[in-house]
Amino acid sequence: MKNPVSSVNSKSGGPDRPGAAINRLLPKYENALTVILNLIQNLIKIMRYETLKQVQGDNKQVQG
Repeated sequence: MKNPVSSVNSKSGGPDRPGAAINRLLPKYENALTVILNLIQNLIKIMRYETLKQVQGDNKQVQG
């Protein structure tokens, strides 16, 4: 007897397992998602750096 989970074929219009649609879409959009995540990470780094610069600048003004 076949394993019922492995015999589900989404291409033939059979019932999809939960998450199967997401798994099918991921390869298409994987590069775009990676680019977007990298952009977000870079923005966070820039924001941290700018905040750090502002704090250090404020400290210099207070001391000076």
